[in-house]
Amino acid sequence: MDLERRLRDVEDRLALQELVARYCLAIDDRDWEALAALFDADAAMPIRGEEVRGRTAVVAALRERLAPVARSVHAPHSCVLDELDEESARGTVLGHVELGLADTTHYGALRYADRYVRRADRWVFARREMTYVHMGPWSEVGRSLR
Repeated sequence: MDLERRLRDVEDRLALQELVARYCLAIDDRDWEALAALFDADAAMPIRGEEVRGRTAVVAALRERLAPVARSVHAPHSCVLDELDEESARGTVLGHVELGLADTTHYGALRYADRYVRRADRWVFARREMTYVHMGPWSEVGRSLR
Protein backbone atom coordinates (compact mmCIF):
# COMPACT_ATOMS: atom_id res chain seq x y z
CA MET A 1 0.00 0.00 0.00
CA ASP A 2 1.45 3.38 -0.96
CA LEU A 3 1.96 6.23 1.51
CA GLU A 4 -0.97 8.26 0.19
CA ARG A 5 -3.40 5.35 0.64
CA ARG A 6 -2.00 4.59 4.10
CA LEU A 7 -2.52 8.23 5.14
CA ARG A 8 -6.09 8.15 3.77
CA ASP A 9 -6.71 4.94 5.75
CA VAL A 10 -5.57 6.64 8.98
CA GLU A 11 -7.68 9.72 8.23
CA ASP A 12 -10.73 7.53 7.55
CA ARG A 13 -10.26 5.60 10.79
CA LEU A 14 -10.03 8.84 12.78
CA ALA A 15 -13.10 10.24 11.00
CA LEU A 16 -15.08 7.10 11.82
CA GLN A 17 -14.07 7.31 15.49
CA GLU A 18 -15.24 10.92 15.52
CA LEU A 19 -18.54 9.94 13.86
CA VAL A 20 -19.14 7.44 16.65
CA ALA A 21 -18.30 10.03 19.33
CA ARG A 22 -20.56 12.63 17.70
CA TYR A 23 -23.41 10.10 17.78
CA CYS A 24 -22.96 9.78 21.56
CA LEU A 25 -22.89 13.55 22.01
CA ALA A 26 -25.99 14.08 19.88
CA ILE A 27 -27.92 11.33 21.69
CA ASP A 28 -26.95 12.58 25.15
CA ASP A 29 -27.67 16.23 24.25
CA ARG A 30 -30.93 15.27 22.52
CA ASP A 31 -29.67 17.22 19.51
CA TRP A 32 -31.88 15.59 16.90
CA GLU A 33 -30.67 17.80 14.05
CA ALA A 34 -27.02 16.92 14.75
CA LEU A 35 -28.00 13.25 15.05
CA ALA A 36 -29.80 13.31 11.68
CA ALA A 37 -26.68 14.71 10.01
CA LEU A 38 -24.76 11.58 11.07
CA PHE A 39 -27.00 9.20 9.09
CA ASP A 40 -27.28 8.53 5.38
CA ALA A 41 -30.65 9.41 3.84
CA ASP A 42 -31.34 5.67 3.37
CA ALA A 43 -29.90 4.56 6.73
CA ALA A 44 -31.36 1.60 8.61
CA MET A 45 -31.45 0.73 12.30
CA PRO A 46 -33.26 -2.11 14.04
CA ILE A 47 -35.16 -0.58 16.98
CA ARG A 48 -37.36 -2.67 19.27
CA GLY A 49 -37.47 -5.51 16.77
CA GLU A 50 -38.42 -3.33 13.81
CA GLU A 51 -36.09 -2.44 10.93
CA VAL A 52 -36.43 1.34 10.78
CA ARG A 53 -35.40 2.81 7.42
CA GLY A 54 -34.52 6.34 6.41
CA ARG A 55 -32.72 9.09 8.32
CA THR A 56 -35.92 10.84 9.47
CA ALA A 57 -37.53 7.60 10.66
CA VAL A 58 -34.37 6.47 12.50
CA VAL A 59 -34.08 9.77 14.38
CA ALA A 60 -37.81 9.75 15.22
CA ALA A 61 -37.56 6.18 16.55
CA LEU A 62 -34.48 7.02 18.66
CA ARG A 63 -36.22 10.12 19.99
CA GLU A 64 -39.24 8.03 20.99
CA ARG A 65 -37.04 5.35 22.57
CA LEU A 66 -35.22 7.95 24.67
CA ALA A 67 -38.36 9.82 25.75
CA PRO A 68 -38.58 8.08 29.16
CA VAL A 69 -34.85 8.63 29.82
CA ALA A 70 -34.19 11.72 31.94
CA ARG A 71 -30.47 11.87 31.15
CA SER A 72 -28.00 9.59 29.45
CA VAL A 73 -24.26 9.17 29.11
CA HIS A 74 -23.04 7.13 26.14
CA ALA A 75 -19.31 6.37 26.12
CA PRO A 76 -17.72 4.66 23.12
CA HIS A 77 -14.55 2.76 23.96
CA SER A 78 -13.21 1.05 20.86
CA CYS A 79 -14.06 0.97 17.19
CA VAL A 80 -12.82 -2.11 15.37
CA LEU A 81 -13.04 -2.00 11.60
CA ASP A 82 -13.44 -5.28 9.75
CA GLU A 83 -13.70 -3.69 6.32
CA LEU A 84 -12.57 -0.32 5.02
CA ASP A 85 -12.34 0.93 1.47
CA GLU A 86 -12.66 4.36 -0.12
CA GLU A 87 -16.47 4.45 -0.06
CA SER A 88 -17.65 2.10 2.70
CA ALA A 89 -16.65 0.47 5.95
CA ARG A 90 -17.97 -2.07 8.45
CA GLY A 91 -17.09 -2.36 12.11
CA THR A 92 -18.01 -2.92 15.73
CA VAL A 93 -18.11 -0.28 18.45
CA LEU A 94 -17.82 -1.25 22.12
CA GLY A 95 -19.17 1.07 24.78
CA HIS A 96 -21.02 1.75 27.99
CA VAL A 97 -24.17 3.67 28.77
CA GLU A 98 -25.76 5.19 31.85
CA LEU A 99 -29.48 5.94 31.72
CA GLY A 100 -31.69 7.84 34.14
CA LEU A 101 -34.93 5.84 34.15
CA ALA A 102 -37.63 6.96 36.59
CA ASP A 103 -35.75 7.37 39.86
CA THR A 104 -33.00 4.84 39.09
CA THR A 105 -29.74 5.00 37.18
CA HIS A 106 -29.19 2.05 34.88
CA TYR A 107 -25.76 1.02 33.66
CA GLY A 108 -24.87 -1.23 30.79
CA ALA A 109 -22.36 -2.37 28.24
CA LEU A 110 -23.32 -2.32 24.60
CA ARG A 111 -22.08 -3.03 21.12
CA TYR A 112 -22.93 -1.48 17.80
CA ALA A 113 -22.58 -3.36 14.54
CA ASP A 114 -22.08 -0.54 12.05
CA ARG A 115 -21.94 -0.03 8.33
CA TYR A 116 -20.62 3.32 7.15
CA VAL A 117 -20.65 5.08 3.79
CA ARG A 118 -18.80 8.11 2.52
CA ARG A 119 -21.12 10.87 1.33
CA ALA A 120 -19.91 14.25 0.09
CA ASP A 121 -16.42 13.51 1.41
CA ARG A 122 -17.59 12.64 4.94
CA TRP A 123 -18.55 9.42 6.68
CA VAL A 124 -22.11 8.69 7.85
CA PHE A 125 -23.95 5.69 9.25
CA ALA A 126 -25.57 3.47 6.62
CA ARG A 127 -26.75 0.95 9.25
CA ARG A 128 -26.36 0.81 13.02
CA GLU A 129 -27.49 -2.12 15.16
CA MET A 130 -27.21 -1.90 18.94
CA THR A 131 -27.13 -4.87 21.29
CA TYR A 132 -26.77 -4.85 25.05
CA VAL A 133 -24.15 -7.07 26.65
CA HIS A 134 -25.82 -6.32 29.97
CA MET A 135 -28.09 -3.63 31.41
CA GLY A 136 -29.54 -3.06 34.82
CA PRO A 137 -29.93 -0.77 37.79
CA TRP A 138 -26.69 0.67 39.12
CA SER A 139 -27.29 -1.13 42.43
CA GLU A 140 -27.10 -4.49 40.61
CA VAL A 141 -23.97 -3.86 38.50
CA GLY A 142 -21.98 -6.25 40.67
CA ARG A 143 -24.26 -9.12 39.61
CA SER A 144 -25.26 -8.04 36.09
CA LEU A 145 -22.85 -10.30 34.18
CA ARG A 146 -23.64 -13.51 36.02
